[in-house]
Amino acid sequence: MLWGIKRFLTDFLNVQHAYWGKGVDLGCGWGEAVPILRNHMQYLIGVDSNEAFLVEAQSQDYDELILSDINYYIPPENVDVVFLFDVIEHLTREDGGRLLDKLNGIPNVLITTPVLFYKEAGKGLEHLSYWTEQDFLQRGYYTTTFYA
Repeated sequence: MLWGIKRFLTDFLNVQHAYWGKGVDLGCGWGEAVPILRNHMQYLIGVDSNEAFLVEAQSQDYDELILSDINYYIPPENVDVVFLFDVIEHLTREDGGRLLDKLNGIPNVLITTPVLFYKEAGKGLEHLSYWTEQDFLQRGYYTTTFYA
């Protein structure tokens, strides 16, 4: 997670006085966001399809870690918020659209994605799709653009 995203997220959550009961960090990777999210969450679940990332994430303060392909993971019904930090661009447009449809009934969904498309993403990962602000607005999301 880029430093700029961490700074933005910290500021955003503090300004919103956000505090949720249960949250899901979908595509959590090795848990970089946990130090920020933990202050705003009673119970935090990390979900990732990469077992090696989840091994690293065990050193973070998750209440629960789940090994699952995010295309098939279904968040608990009582979840208050889902975080998708630099995740959706690693899915095809079709899979990303289905994921957004699946998250439609969740009260709060926070998504970050690059504003420019680049194929290589580091750590052996690649970007498979590009998402614009308009893509999210068309689905009813409120958007904020920031440049790190």
